[in-house]
Formats: sequence, structure tokens, C-alpha cells
Amino acid sequence: MSPFTLLLGLAALSVLLVLLLSFSPRADDILERLFGARKK
Repeated sequence: MSPFTLLLGLAALSVLLVLLLSFSPRADDILERLFGARKK
């Protein structure tokens, strides 16, 4: 498996994850935890 294919797969997974979270009622809470922890 080439690195490019691996990166493309990870990008696709992250996009799907964001789409799923955007439809979730707790999306704001989850995103706040993820990005809040990342900023600190």
C-alpha cells in the first residue's frame, strides 16, 4: 500500500467522521472536547 493511498484513506475517514458528528446532537460537545484538548 502506497503512502498516498493511505493518506487518501485517512482523509476520507476523517471527512466521514466529521459528517457523522455534524448530524449528531452531541457534535458540539464532542468537537469542543477534541479541539479544546488539542488547543491546550
